[in-house]
This record gives sequence, structure tokens and C-alpha cells, in this order.
Amino acid sequence: MSKNHPNKNFTTGTWFAIPLKSGGYAIGIITGGQSNIRLGYFFLDRFDDLPKSSDLKDLSASKSSLIAWFSAKGFKQGRWIVLESNRAFKRAEWPVPRFARVDVVDPTKGFIIEYDPNEPNHTQPLREILCSSQETENLPYDGLFGVGAIESKLDSTINL
Repeated sequence: MSKNHPNKNFTTGTWFAIPLKSGGYAIGIITGGQSNIRLGYFFLDRFDDLPKSSDLKDLSASKSSLIAWFSAKGFKQGRWIVLESNRAFKRAEWPVPRFARVDVVDPTKGFIIEYDPNEPNHTQPLREILCSSQETENLPYDGLFGVGAIESKLDSTINL
């Protein structure tokens, strides 16, 4: 699949490549969400060439560097490339984590956001728990990343 050829063949369990502005590719997997909003795990390995199925075999949730809700426009715009979508997806291996958000008015206040782990396609939170912002430090950010934000985050993190 080349750039600007939309791909509508993406669902939970789809592995995909994200071209990086600085060159090469990063890898992600869709683990939940629906329609235009997806949940994914992303990895910090840079591949000079388009990754192959063999490059995916050792990747797991514990090896991911970013877990995020993201816009599916990268597929629809043809920017992100589906690598594999026919491997059996095992839900238990890709849990829906608790997410975090810090209050913009009072940065000492935080929220732990929980989604129903039995319904990973639901994009609405199950509950929000008030906490200190310190309690949110090691949790993924609860917000929607656009295509460019995911690409920039991966590119800048991989280049560290």
C-alpha cells in the first residue's frame, strides 16, 4: 500500500506501519475502539524499510512505549500502511489500561480514567476517579491523538 491510497481494511488486531518524518517506520497495533477512534499500542523500534510480518512476532503489550486513543484518518488518508490483519488476536494479551488526565485549572488534581476492559470497542469512559496528579504520572494520557500527533510523538521519542 503506497502513500495516498486509502486503506479501509483495519480492525482490532491489525498491525500497521507509521512512516516517520525523519525516515523509516514505526509499528502499531489496533487493540480496540470503533469507526474513527481506535485504541492502539505503539513501539519504539525504527525500521529503515517497511516492516515484515517476521518483525512483528516478538512484539507484545509489555514492549510497547505508547498506548493511545487515536484517529483512524491515517488509514483513510493512506498515510499508515496495514502490515497484517489475519493473525488471531488475543484480547487478554492486549489489555485496556487505566488512563490519566491532569486538571488544567489545578495541576495538583488528576483523574484516573477507566474504560470497560470487557468492552474495548467502547470509547466512552466507564468512570473517572479523582486523585492527585502524582498518581497519574505512570499512566497513559487520556485524550485523542490525531494522525500528526501520533507520528510526531513516535518520531521524537524514537530519535532520543
